[in-house]
Amino acid sequence: MTAHDFGPLSSRVPITVYGNDLGLGGVTDISAALRFMDRGRVETIEAMCADASQVSWLSRYMVNVYRLDAVFHRGARVGDHLVAETGLHQHSSHRAAFDQRIADAATGVVIADATVEVTFVDTQGQLAAVPEELEQQLAGSDLEDLVPATLKFTPARKLTAPPFSRRFKVYYEDTDTQSIAYHATYVRFCERALQDLLEECCSMPPFWRWLDDHRPRVTKLAARYTRPARLGDDLEVRLWVREASDQEALVELRLAMNPGADETITTHLLLGVAFESVDGEPTPVPAEVRAMALAESRGHVSNGQPQRP
Repeated sequence: MTAHDFGPLSSRVPITVYGNDLGLGGVTDISAALRFMDRGRVETIEAMCADASQVSWLSRYMVNVYRLDAVFHRGARVGDHLVAETGLHQHSSHRAAFDQRIADAATGVVIADATVEVTFVDTQGQLAAVPEELEQQLAGSDLEDLVPATLKFTPARKLTAPPFSRRFKVYYEDTDTQSIAYHATYVRFCERALQDLLEECCSMPPFWRWLDDHRPRVTKLAARYTRPARLGDDLEVRLWVREASDQEALVELRLAMNPGADETITTHLLLGVAFESVDGEPTPVPAEVRAMALAESRGHVSNGQPQRP
């Protein structure tokens, strides 16, 4: 893995993997990796403000995730000791970006890389400029994103009506201290929708046995957060399988808040999804998933349901 210049505003946070960080197959999932990165961002903010003798940003602003681009190389297991390395640089007058790397503390083997772009909202709920102390400490620096932006808001082609969707409600467990849905919540809802899709198109029930040879593993994530969902909001996850090869499927998801005539798209995601066996060995993308990508490429949807080959 190539080295990266995390710049002068950086931190290294030790992380231990516990049982509640594990997903399918007994390894960390992307939701855990996003939580680890969140810890790194908080520690970097606190350290920078302390060095500048300033009150923490966290008491002056809401620091909202606007863009997240990540690559997930492998999972970690319970008891593993990791380190979250985080650097901070400025993108524009109103946006800053955190470069983040999760790695094994002993070997340096990289678990995940990400660039997380944030905006600042003041106590009156208004978009604010990047804090002055950040501009001062980064004067003259020219740092590049660890993971370049990949998702464009305008799709390369018009998508068909979504062949699959699921509805979720935002509960207390999904929100932060402002009763706003935590950014990893949207990813978690998308993971649930993907699992439900796989269960519906599974050609060899029972589903748990099918999963022994087709466990999904997210390899990359691109997300754009345009409007926050709040406690009590209804969200509909709409899913398309845009492309699929033998090695990986590209899944597009859009989350609609309070779906209906007055709905708002809150989040737009692309997931790269590979599959592996119960032993962690790569397996081909299931034929059922490849068939959905083929149907999408032909603009064909049948009754809004996934089709089996």
